[in-house]
Amino acid sequence: MVTVFVVDDEPILHKLYHDILERKGRSVIAGAYDGEEAVEIYKQMNEGCYSYGLSDARERRDSSNKRDIGS
Repeated sequence: MVTVFVVDDEPILHKLYHDILERKGRSVIAGAYDGEEAVEIYKQMNEGCYSYGLSDARERRDSSNKRDIGS
């Protein structure tokens, strides 16, 4: 099972992500509302974590739509 640590400073988005992820079968193991709180929780986690934000997803999508027209 995929476990997720949700970090967002907007309470409504925080809850939305949590609800959607759980409906998709993910286990939300922690949540934080700001960077400082996120770092503290991250330090306490014993498992390895991978950080992936929505901006990462947008960057990947945008770069996959670009092609090199010089070649």
